[in-house]
Amino acid sequence: MQYLGGKVRLAKELAAKIVEYIPFGGTYVEPFCGGCAVAIKVREYRPDVTIICNDLHPYLIALLRGVADGSFEPPDTLNETTWRYIKYNKDKNPALTGFAGFCCCFAGTYFHGYARGCHVGGHIRNYAKENARALKAAPLKTMSFVCGSFDDLTIPSGAVVYCDPPYKTGYQYSGVPPFDYPAYMRWVKELAKTHDVFMSEYESNVEPDVNIIWRKEYAGNARPGDHKTRPRRVDVLVKL
Repeated sequence: MQYLGGKVRLAKELAAKIVEYIPFGGTYVEPFCGGCAVAIKVREYRPDVTIICNDLHPYLIALLRGVADGSFEPPDTLNETTWRYIKYNKDKNPALTGFAGFCCCFAGTYFHGYARGCHVGGHIRNYAKENARALKAAPLKTMSFVCGSFDDLTIPSGAVVYCDPPYKTGYQYSGVPPFDYPAYMRWVKELAKTHDVFMSEYESNVEPDVNIIWRKEYAGNARPGDHKTRPRRVDVLVKL
């Protein structure tokens, strides 16, 4: 599914690096799961692994849980009138709110404008249908979902942890409190004393002496409100 800051284009390469460190029958944890792109690839590589996905956003987790346990089926269409109703009545169906808020909005930015679709090859894109198909195809039923802050998450002993937080110079996510990056860095460095921990960031944001095990330059997503500018980025995977 689309998600602002998601790793759909990078997930295959990131997961290939991370799974090398997961023992057979081990546990893989994402404190910031977002659209679960990397977790899905980890599952494809490693059917034996227990996967725990956490995120602070309650409607995102409601969506993922609903698809995973079969209590919610993502619709193939969602018109703008319905989308606006859901936006102002979020608790009537939290899973549907998650779907409308992320999957039917520009660049997967939570309720940042209804995605009306654009012409591609003579056809108008149906974002709801594209994301519904992706969610239904994903192996979400083989994962566990938790909703809470990263520093309240119980991480099993021996688990391998992948962190994809809001980047230091990135977009602040809506629908949740502002992200405390310094507190996150203190937490993740402490966690790395007892676990194998990986984190994604822009190369320009990391300390010069960190252990970068993978990097890739690519054209980033257009920023909310700017549909044309796609800045070049260098994403890195750091092993702490």
